[in-house]
Amino acid sequence: MRHPRAIMPSLVAASLAGALLAGPALAAPVGSKANPVKAKAAKVLGFNPAKVIVKPGALVWFKSADKQFHNAQSNKTVGGKPVFSSKVSQGTFSIRAPKKPGVYPYYCVVHKGIGQKGTLIVRK
Repeated sequence: MRHPRAIMPSLVAASLAGALLAGPALAAPVGSKANPVKAKAAKVLGFNPAKVIVKPGALVWFKSADKQFHNAQSNKTVGGKPVFSSKVSQGTFSIRAPKKPGVYPYYCVVHKGIGQKGTLIVRK
């Protein structure tokens, strides 16, 4: 029969290894409703983060961080229309990512003159 003290370090080591392998709790993906891209015109202008990577067709959420009106509109157009464009809002707003993988620069229509912009990267 094993001595109880010899078993205890093995249990502690196994428990610690399991905790380390599990890692920290994963945060919600950037651009999700739980972790929206932040839009800001005051002090630190732009979208935070400035680059967002999403899957084709994903719903990407934004939130005004300064209670000013913002939106997100693609610089790329198809038939003269932006590939995506959200409503203008002081709260939350969203866009549907294009289904075609690629890099899609976007900007805030309200703050275009002062350079509020970001990049949406669509990857499979």
